[in-house]
Amino acid sequence: MTKVSIIISEEVKDISLLVKKIASINTLSVKVQILLIVHQKLSAEELKLFNQLDHIETKVIEYPQDEDLLLSDLLKIVTGDELIPFATNMDYPADFLENIFQEETKELKNLNANNRLPYMERLLKAMQQSKYGLGVVKKDIKRAYPEFEASAAYQISLFTKLNILELEVEENLAQSLKKITKRLDIKSKTYSPNYKSIEYFSDTKSYFQAVRKEAPMLSFKNKPNAFGLPLYMMIFILLSLLLSPFFLIAVFPLLIMSALYLLAITLESLAISTIKKQGDLFPGLLVFFPYLHFYYLLSYFRRFFR
Repeated sequence: MTKVSIIISEEVKDISLLVKKIASINTLSVKVQILLIVHQKLSAEELKLFNQLDHIETKVIEYPQDEDLLLSDLLKIVTGDELIPFATNMDYPADFLENIFQEETKELKNLNANNRLPYMERLLKAMQQSKYGLGVVKKDIKRAYPEFEASAAYQISLFTKLNILELEVEENLAQSLKKITKRLDIKSKTYSPNYKSIEYFSDTKSYFQAVRKEAPMLSFKNKPNAFGLPLYMMIFILLSLLLSPFFLIAVFPLLIMSALYLLAITLESLAISTIKKQGDLFPGLLVFFPYLHFYYLLSYFRRFFR
C-alpha cells in the first residue's frame, strides 16, 4: 500500500472545514499521514476534530512565524513515500488519491477489455479519444483539472537527489515545488480524468448525428481535448480544389496542403494505434478521419444554404 504524506502549509481559517475536505477524499487504497503546520496553538476542540479522520495519522506542527521551517526539517517526521502539498482553498474530488496512484493499473485493465470489443466500436472510440476527433463524445465531464496540478505527488527520495532540502516550507510550497520540478524536467503524479467519467458513442449513426449537431457551434474550440488544425487544412484543400480549374497556380498549394494533411492524419493514426496496441486500427483511422472532417465541415456550412 502506498504511503502518502499530505503537507498543509497554508493558513487554515476553519479547522472543521479542513477536516471535512480531507474526510471527503477516499483514503482506503493508500496510507495517509497529515502534517499540518500552524503558527498558533490549536485549541483542544480543534484538535479533537481530527479524531473524525479514521485510519489517518495527523501531526500538528507548531512553528513560529518568524522562524524558517526547511524541507529537511519536515522530512524528519514524514512517514510517507510520496509527498503532496494540500491547498486549503480547494475542494478535492473523492477519487483524488485513488486516481493519482492507481490510474496506470486502471488504464491497463481497461486496455485489455477494449481489445475484445468489435472492430467498429474500437475504431469509433479511438477516434473520439483523439484530438483529431474534435472532442465529440457521448458524455463528458466538466474539467477543471489544471487547478489540481500544484497538488502533485512527489517521491520523497527525489528531494535528496535534487538537493533542495534547504527549500523553505512556506504557504506557497506547492507552487515552489511545481516550478522546481518543471525547470528540472522532473515528472510528478497528478490528478487526471477518470476514463469512466467519459462515455463514448459505440455506433456510427449516433456518432455522426452528434457530429452534425455540434458542427454548427464549432464546439471543438471550447474543448481542451480537441484540435481543429485538420479542419483548417481541409478548408484550404477544398478552396484550392475549387480554384484549380480556373487558376493553374492553385494546383501547387493543393498538392502541398494535401500532402501535409495526409502526413498529419497518418502520424495521428499511427500514434493512436501504437499507444492502444491495436495495429489493426491504423487503416480504419486513416480512412475515417478525412470522412469525419469533411462531414463536420459539411454540417457546419449546410446551415447557410437552408
